Amino acid sequence: MIYRYPEYYHDFSCIGGQCPETCCTGWKISIDERTCRKYAKASESMYYMPEFREKLKQGIDFKQRVFKTETGRCPFLGNDHLCDIYRQMGPRALCGACKRYPRHMEDYGQLKEVMLSLSCPEAARLILSQKSRNRFRVRVTAKKPSFHMPEDVLAQYDRYRHFFFEIVRDQRQPMEKRAVRLLKAAKAVSHEDFAVPPKVSKDVLENGRQRIEYMEMTGGLEQIIGSWKSMLAPMLQTLRQTLEDGQYAQKRAAFKAAEEELALPYEHLMTYYLYSMLYWALYDGELSAKVRLASYYFIVVREMLFARWLMEERCSLEDLVMWASRLARMCEHSDDNVNALEAMVGSSPAFNLRRMTGALLY
Repeated sequence: MIYRYPEYYHDFSCIGGQCPETCCTGWKISIDERTCRKYAKASESMYYMPEFREKLKQGIDFKQRVFKTETGRCPFLGNDHLCDIYRQMGPRALCGACKRYPRHMEDYGQLKEVMLSLSCPEAARLILSQKSRNRFRVRVTAKKPSFHMPEDVLAQYDRYRHFFFEIVRDQRQPMEKRAVRLLKAAKAVSHEDFAVPPKVSKDVLENGRQRIEYMEMTGGLEQIIGSWKSMLAPMLQTLRQTLEDGQYAQKRAAFKAAEEELALPYEHLMTYYLYSMLYWALYDGELSAKVRLASYYFIVVREMLFARWLMEERCSLEDLVMWASRLARMCEHSDDNVNALEAMVGSSPAFNLRRMTGALLY
């Protein structure tokens, strides 16, 4: 078995109650069977205080093996943003999901790829603040895989992703031009016909509207972040107003100068997207769609930064960490959202090469 992981993977450490956006809100948290039995036993044990035993009984659906999060908040999350189960029963009592997050693993047969989830603000800070290009390590074990992926297929995808990484790392061009090269390269290796390059619109207003449309699409997804639409609303309003006032082109040009310090973090962001998503195509063959999805995320994050720059006249690494992390939480942790986005980038005209190139460049 081969395990691949980013070089910074073991540098992550949870900051607990200091985290600006706790991982204990916003989604359903499943409990593995063994831990659920442990909680059931503890709820009847005289070793624990009556208040905690009652909280275990009331806060867990033992039949469905989930924490009851009807309010959007884990019932064991204290006011200090620390876990009552951790406090009362110790770190070993945490369920598998809580122990692992934000660590995540994708299974490709004899290859397992390990990563940190961008949805965790502290993991996002670590991922995006690296001072040099991302590197990956491998560890080989004697463990047998649960299934076997053809060696030639894995080798081919390794070559594809190495090729894409080299495009992302070409610092002679801004990230948006590298993303366009990625889109074209993905179509080429997917044997999609684009012998006649599409006529890309250079109309700044048209492309601005396309970027706004991309942002609006996230509002139609399952609302993992309950306040997502309310966070999105003032940004969309600001962008639309800038379009109506005829200042979009001028402001966009000024923003490009302001975001120059984010060149390397942008590179890390695209590397993360390609690392975390590209090999999904091993199961459906839609490699080009995975690259379009990565480019879509980049466009949306960047437009959010532009909106915040219009509103607050700042564009910093901290802003990129916050909005990239929030978008990841909205989109990466719901199968329904992932499937909806993959369906859109695979079939909607809004994601053809012409429109995406315009949204990236102009």
